[in-house]
Amino acid sequence: VSSQDWWNELLNDKAKPLFNRASMSSYPPGSTIKMVAALAALEEGIVTEDWSINCQGGYQYGNRFFGCTHSHGRTNMRRAIEGSCNTYFYQLILKIGIDKWAKYCKKFGLGEKTGIDISEESSGLLPDRNYYDKVHGKNKWSDGLTLNLVIGQGEIGVTPLQLAQYVSLLANNGKTVTPHFAKGKIDEKTHEFVEFKFDEKILELSQKNLDIVKDGMARVFTGEDGTARHLRIPGVKLAGKTGTSQNPFGENHAVFVAFAPYEDPEIAVAVLVENVGYGGTFAGPIAMEIIDTY
Repeated sequence: VSSQDWWNELLNDKAKPLFNRASMSSYPPGSTIKMVAALAALEEGIVTEDWSINCQGGYQYGNRFFGCTHSHGRTNMRRAIEGSCNTYFYQLILKIGIDKWAKYCKKFGLGEKTGIDISEESSGLLPDRNYYDKVHGKNKWSDGLTLNLVIGQGEIGVTPLQLAQYVSLLANNGKTVTPHFAKGKIDEKTHEFVEFKFDEKILELSQKNLDIVKDGMARVFTGEDGTARHLRIPGVKLAGKTGTSQNPFGENHAVFVAFAPYEDPEIAVAVLVENVGYGGTFAGPIAMEIIDTY
């Protein structure tokens, strides 16, 4: 096969192998985004980590019942992250409100381009008050819309690259640099290697609050109700979050974010697998392979 024929084959492939889904495709993040609401509530003094609810399998809001994965019983913040309790976050977002929630999503770079150096990039979509006012008319929409957003469903769309940056910020206690592939370049005149400098992203967040949320992420692997307790790597303390993203065109997308080792992180991973099902079943094992190989 000539290189031109091979190139044409790639261009015409229905699976679009030349399309960079990591930076160009936008997906609902599912439950991987729940840590944003937890941090927003703690940072703004809306609740403490001990604020708890009684999960009976979902939450009635108006004439609609918003379901949970199962009945979690009495649940506080750490346990809500551990067991991915939707009911907890439904009630939490009603306390936070869309304005503060969107503010913290933006802090983590969700819904905006990361500035990566080798690829075109989509900004995704972060719905906020202005967005819903434009779509539905000023103040003609219900807070019920935020119940979907807080669990990473509804109109929100993020790129896998944004998810990787988000989990990196959690791992590094609110610090990271612009995602990049190139380390530097050879100067044409001097032929010397010039290292690129990358902008730092630094969030002003309380270490105490970060520790609460990160402990919840560690319990995802170690807790009795942890949604990734079947994915542990012997000898490595992990932190992460499963997610399952509803897909109107077929099977759910599987989403998973993680970092390791917990005490002194070196690697942050975001995995999204299209049209397969649950995050813990399909995306999680891939993330563990990546971390284990690293």
